[in-house]
Amino acid sequence: MVRENLAGSNFKIIDRNHLGRIMTELQLATSDLASPEGQLKLGRLMTGSVMVTGRMDNYEAGSEVTGERQKCKRYEDGEEIVYRCVVYTRNAYSTVRASFSVIDIESSQNLKTKMLACENTAWTQATDAEPAHIDLEALIQQCALQVADDFTKVVAPWTQYERAYFQKDGSLPTLEIGIKYAQAGEWDLAIVNFQRAIDVAASNPKIKVKAAGKAYWNLGLAFEFTGRFDEAAEYVKKAYELSNDGDYLNELDRIRRMKADSARLREQLRDAESAPGYE
Repeated sequence: MVRENLAGSNFKIIDRNHLGRIMTELQLATSDLASPEGQLKLGRLMTGSVMVTGRMDNYEAGSEVTGERQKCKRYEDGEEIVYRCVVYTRNAYSTVRASFSVIDIESSQNLKTKMLACENTAWTQATDAEPAHIDLEALIQQCALQVADDFTKVVAPWTQYERAYFQKDGSLPTLEIGIKYAQAGEWDLAIVNFQRAIDVAASNPKIKVKAAGKAYWNLGLAFEFTGRFDEAAEYVKKAYELSNDGDYLNELDRIRRMKADSARLREQLRDAESAPGYE
């Protein structure tokens, strides 16, 4: 999975069999990769700046069935019949935990250890019958894919595309101007025009409240896509208060996710800059 994710990158994937033969010749076990001496022995025979090693710390899956007595309904000849029943629920889970180490080959120094984990759940339900079985192997596979994808994002650059659903209103023409600037990547000018729309809506009683909500929404999106996440959340909440549009609140989840992604990226950049040989 990791091999597929890194295809086309600048990383060289060492064949496991080839690496195994080298470790045997050096009289190394897998556990020796955690020691500086073992890392140094292996590093002397390998080219490159760093070596990444990984291991699966834990993976498990299981399921259990519980039953709850309820009053159920069925219809016969158009008549509703209430009867006692048992609703059975099968809950399944999978957990995968892995650790990866980035090792400087020349110095054998462990530059960074990253722990990654995934938990996955699924459930089925049936009335007065055994609920359908859940493929536990598939649950584990989904988690393993997630861990591999998360690891790839830690060590290799990636591009993620996000859609921004800006809104227009004929009573606030600067909204459309701001949208065009945003499409052109001129975010500063987009923000200026969205703010103008907010100011006009505040000073003109003829502007409808929902139109003002669109102005706050657009400015919130602009802040979100320029990394000003706290301001983005503030303006999106204001847009919801003015418009009572529940879709606006859903954007808060993406703002929180993008803020967390941005924090992780800054951490990775700090780690890279502090590594030996960084220029």
